[in-house]
Amino acid sequence: MTTIKEKLMVPENGETKKNKEDENTNFSTSWLSVQSASQRYLIPLSESGPVIPQTAIKKIPHAKSWFSGVINISGRIYGVVDLLKFLTSCQPYTKGEGSNYSYDTKLSFIGFHNRVGINTVLGIEKVLGIRHTNALKQIPAQPNVSAPFIGDQYADSEGNVWQEIKLMQLAYSTAFQSIEL
Repeated sequence: MTTIKEKLMVPENGETKKNKEDENTNFSTSWLSVQSASQRYLIPLSESGPVIPQTAIKKIPHAKSWFSGVINISGRIYGVVDLLKFLTSCQPYTKGEGSNYSYDTKLSFIGFHNRVGINTVLGIEKVLGIRHTNALKQIPAQPNVSAPFIGDQYADSEGNVWQEIKLMQLAYSTAFQSIEL
């Protein structure tokens, strides 16, 4: 049986023969890359669940602005957290972006891995694909970033800055679990 990891790791030339580089690549060094407004994020593949296309969100009264509401996926109810709004409510961003953003596009959703044990999805604007450590360079951390779910920062060859978000720590943080106003 072919695993999702193997499917994602097929080289562009179509060859499936393993080489030394393939053996050193694993989920701990691979991320799902997403974007909301102009912010780019890296979500560890080992902690993420399915990518779910846009679907209708049912609003919930008396919830914080970053809690968008709930969605129904195959008969199961999931809470929807707007990732960028949540992050900017917790941390100041050095780029001056964040809390004043808005976009009119429909959100896609990233689920949490089943082992995280929560029925919540993150609302994001775009899914950009898979990124690996060997294609990124770690850069110095942002000053004043203290949230345990904010991971390292990386830059790609085009100069884009990527912020790692640790889903396991995010899911169990007090801020994330407190949706009431």
